[in-house]
Amino acid sequence: MSAFKKLNRQDVFVTAYTARKQFIVSGSELSSNDIRGLSIVSRSTNGSYYSSLNHLYYKDIVSGSYLSGSLEHYLQSSLYSGSRELGTTAYIISLENRTFGTHIEPGTFEIDLVDSSGPKVYYYTDDSEGRLISGGLYVGDIIYLHGLVVVTDASSISDFESYISDNFTRIRWKSNHPIYIGNYTVKVRDYEFNQTQNPSIIVSGSDGLLQGFATGSDFNPYITGIGLYNDSNELIAVAKLGTPIPKSPDTDMTFVIKLDY
Repeated sequence: MSAFKKLNRQDVFVTAYTARKQFIVSGSELSSNDIRGLSIVSRSTNGSYYSSLNHLYYKDIVSGSYLSGSLEHYLQSSLYSGSRELGTTAYIISLENRTFGTHIEPGTFEIDLVDSSGPKVYYYTDDSEGRLISGGLYVGDIIYLHGLVVVTDASSISDFESYISDNFTRIRWKSNHPIYIGNYTVKVRDYEFNQTQNPSIIVSGSDGLLQGFATGSDFNPYITGIGLYNDSNELIAVAKLGTPIPKSPDTDMTFVIKLDY
């Protein structure tokens, strides 16, 4: 059986934390995680992709040093110098939104391209400022918010076209997924709920006669769980206690329920 208590507005609040999950994807996992690579060329059959890329991220950056427009270019750093340069070709890698959340964690993105004919490996890393680096050189950009990698260096584009495949590519990054927590504070006063609602307390076949163990002054009911109801009296969640807790008739008790969503 249940006893009910209405919560006040100040008893309910929401907090949040960010879960940063590490992803390491290689081999056939690339296609199963919808990670795709594409070469794009200006004024070619896939020129529309190039135009969109240029418009969103590069169009108003003059000589890679400053902005000359009012469009949002999703710059990853206030250090504009050398941070965005796009030639006539590019190679793009797109991550599925569910694998990076709100954005890729800066400084965690890495790509290894392995040559299947030998031990040669090409390493590409993220410099935490939105730039893709290989051998200490700037070779492309990372748009953290969109899970997009843009390779702009001609030599690196050739490497990606030659070596990226399901079998010989490994990609690592950390995602950002906000987790929201509903906090519900249930305060039970010393004078509340000191009578059990369990029907087994009644002697079977009697007219409301209590069991003998419940008639003494030392008897206290136990709290085994707390349910949360909406304004329509519909049960939406139940918090089960690990161990039944005796209800104190002498001191107030406070229970804090946390609900992730």
